[in-house]
Amino acid sequence: INYEAVGTQLPKEMFTPIDPYFEKQDPYVEGQTWGETFNDAVMEMTQTGAGAHYTVSADYVETGIYYNKAMFEKAGIKEAPKNWEEFVETCKKLKEADLVPMAWSMAQDDTYAMGWTNRIFLFNCYSGDMDKIDIDGVKGVNDMEKVAALKNGVVKVDDGKFLSYFDVLKDMVPYFNDSWASKTDLEKKFMQEEVAMYWTGSWLPKKMTDAGVDFEYGSFPFPTPTQETCPPYSTDKVTSGAVGGPSASFQYSVSSEKANKTMTPEKLDVVMDWLMYITEPSRVSEIVNEYGSFCPTIKGSTPLPGMEGLLDNLNAEYTNFDGGQSISGTVSDTMFRYLHQYMLGEVTKEEAVSKLTETMNEEADALIENNPEWEIDKYLK
Repeated sequence: INYEAVGTQLPKEMFTPIDPYFEKQDPYVEGQTWGETFNDAVMEMTQTGAGAHYTVSADYVETGIYYNKAMFEKAGIKEAPKNWEEFVETCKKLKEADLVPMAWSMAQDDTYAMGWTNRIFLFNCYSGDMDKIDIDGVKGVNDMEKVAALKNGVVKVDDGKFLSYFDVLKDMVPYFNDSWASKTDLEKKFMQEEVAMYWTGSWLPKKMTDAGVDFEYGSFPFPTPTQETCPPYSTDKVTSGAVGGPSASFQYSVSSEKANKTMTPEKLDVVMDWLMYITEPSRVSEIVNEYGSFCPTIKGSTPLPGMEGLLDNLNAEYTNFDGGQSISGTVSDTMFRYLHQYMLGEVTKEEAVSKLTETMNEEADALIENNPEWEIDKYLK
């Protein structure tokens, strides 16, 4: 499961804290503890609100926009856009050339439509407030800090910047495929050359090869906002690395006795030894590279040729800040529903602000009650 699911979608009590094992000598890598095997940034990003770890993560996913080179050439586009304004101009040129610029879907399981853009824009808009948000002394923004930011008024649904990207996405509707508002097979549309651009992850090249796609395509980082994108809230902070991280396939959490009555201390020792075994650098390289869609992150592991650059964003700061969307499924569902309806012109932004304020406050209170180990009072004003 995704490391972010522990303590949000599923109770932490279902899982075994792994930190004590990180301190043990690594039996498969001489001269270091098991914890020293892991990338420092990954350890920071996967910690919970109490600074504890419940997940072993050993690979990294990156995203970007893939584009059809022939379509770009037809539209007279000579280079990939570097920021949001250039991206909009690229879309305009493609549309003027009678091409569909961008693949998009607002089906709820196509999470990039809100989840990914949410991180890109909110990290950008709140970049100047990170010293007020990252407050627990552990690098990286966790759910406790998101709740504290809401309670302290650092993040407010009605502050203008929180929903500023709603307008940006609504303005993009003319450049999306006609079926953008419903479930759409975007991958198929791109592979069949029905659209010029498609925002997806590092797994696409392997799928393109397996599907026998033979047209030329390229990729570029998602174009992030500038000060001109959502004035006065957006900044020139480059946040393309906000969509990526240790949320790939090599993620393991271990059942606790409360979730699995067969998890005896003896069985737990065997399970943890197996995790230490498969996270040895050469084995991680073999496992991750055989799948071919992600990059190994264990120290001493080796990515596939051509994928080395995908780790450039791994040490970027606060790449998991999403303004609070991930604190609960209820918050995420509410934000998605109102973004969808706003892009369709069915609700006003005022209606979205009202409902989201109510929902986020209720969910924040519930999280505080369910996580007393946070000791959140010491962080509240």
